[in-house]
Amino acid sequence: PNKAPLDWQMSQYCLSVLVQTIWGDTDSTQIWKICENVFTVKGKKPNTSTMKCSYSQMKNGDKIKSKEVENLEELLKY
Repeated sequence: PNKAPLDWQMSQYCLSVLVQTIWGDTDSTQIWKICENVFTVKGKKPNTSTMKCSYSQMKNGDKIKSKEVENLEELLKY
């Protein structure tokens, strides 16, 4: 069991990409609960509402991927 949340140092937007990549096949209501329990973002509780919205906008093509997200996606391929 995780004794303390992992402190994510990249953007919250990147964390949403990571969460969807790792747990994307999990019940969508549970993904964000997992995220809240496992991660902090630079020491703060993640705003999962914002994360869901940003990820959805990216997937729909409404939001341009940042270079940071592109680099993360490249790393996650392996």
